[in-house]
Amino acid sequence: RSAATLPLPRALCDRLLDHLAAQGIAGGLLFRTASGRPVDRSWYARKLRTCLAVAGLPSVGTHGLRRSAASALLAAGVAPQVVRDVLRHANLAQTNTYSKSIS
Repeated sequence: RSAATLPLPRALCDRLLDHLAAQGIAGGLLFRTASGRPVDRSWYARKLRTCLAVAGLPSVGTHGLRRSAASALLAAGVAPQVVRDVLRHANLAQTNTYSKSIS
């Protein structure tokens, strides 16, 4: 997979930049391992399982999280084109499948 640029509200960008600066991290990757390396799918899946277990939440995979995020964004009135960009869908038809679940 390639690096992605996601549309984020300015206030969130400012908070993330402040957090990175407080951590002594100048630019680069937002998501990284404790050693500073980029995260991969297996690392993320392990962390997700651990966090869900600690929180007492049911297990869900990354695709389930994507579906939930898409549905929540669309339900909140975010433009389908923006949701498409966030999910990195190739076309709007893929994104529109999520809008059916919130109608």
